[in-house]
Amino acid sequence: ASPASLFGDVLITPATTLAAVVCDGVSTVRRPELAAHTAATVALDALLADGADVPGMTAAVAAAADAVARLAPGVPDAPSCTLVAATVDTATATITVGWVGDSRAYWLAENGDARLLTADHSWAAEMVGAGILDAASAMRDPRAHAITRWLGGGNAPEPGTTTLSPDAPGVLLLCSDGLWNYEPDAPDLA
Repeated sequence: ASPASLFGDVLITPATTLAAVVCDGVSTVRRPELAAHTAATVALDALLADGADVPGMTAAVAAAADAVARLAPGVPDAPSCTLVAATVDTATATITVGWVGDSRAYWLAENGDARLLTADHSWAAEMVGAGILDAASAMRDPRAHAITRWLGGGNAPEPGTTTLSPDAPGVLLLCSDGLWNYEPDAPDLA
């Protein structure tokens, strides 16, 4: 499929970069909305300036982390947030995703290919990844949703990154746990 046909009704030119960022404030800190707004603004600006690939995504997340860290340096409950961001290079039909925390990206293709593109930075995901617990047991634990990476509070987290070159039209969904907690499975979201 040509890049133009992959993105439906969006008017694109051969060298367009599309970008989106979703940030979710950490509820246990002061001013989480400030962290989320700051991170989203800084990351989006960086992605649109030069971020349609993994190094650009990594640099954008680092810039957002730095901006959030400067909001309240040395404060124990400093503003903090999670982040998921994506760029689409319309010339190559390549999607690049970066994330920190438990905000997610899903690819929901018209051909039925529906999948989660990110891996949560959470206690439950780490327990499953280490082979200590199965997914059902990990999600029943009270610590299941405790995030292990976030922006703020002096953290300089390593983001997760991935790329995708879709072979069919679809929808790229970026969301916080405010959505996926209710419908975590990609096929059900599709």
